[in-house]
Amino acid sequence: RFCMPNNEETLEIHKDLLQLLKRFHLICDKNNIKYSLHGGTLLGCIRENGFIPWDDDLDISIKREEYDSLRAALLNSDDLVLDESTNRFPQLWLKIDGRDPVWLDIFIWDGISENRVVQKQPVKFLFQCRFPDFRPGTAVRPDLGMAVKNRRKPGLSARPL
Repeated sequence: RFCMPNNEETLEIHKDLLQLLKRFHLICDKNNIKYSLHGGTLLGCIRENGFIPWDDDLDISIKREEYDSLRAALLNSDDLVLDESTNRFPQLWLKIDGRDPVWLDIFIWDGISENRVVQKQPVKFLFQCRFPDFRPGTAVRPDLGMAVKNRRKPGLSARPL
């Protein structure tokens, strides 16, 4: 069962997270790497002017090319550990003497256009452009390169995208 830390523990975690974010930002700034706050970290920054009270990690978004630069920049770090194997997404851990480490979740975005017009398109429009065969009753399988029709209805089958 998950148990929320008390106020003192939460404040300690938030101090450590702020230390991690500052270190991360300095590395990104020094290496000209662009990133964005994401998820609960972004929400806490805007709504709470800090952290969401129960948040115990950081979330950032980064484009693939920027992530590759970040990986290279982190090779010589003593106290920052890039973990690419524990979760579905990479995490950056800050080791702190005598305390539990804190981490930053890294969400990598592939295929983000630099075109501002494309960036402002509604997700539904972009989805329909990418998967023109998609209609209600279908499931998109990008891994197979096709929209798969609902098999409960007779006569429907998969078609290549």
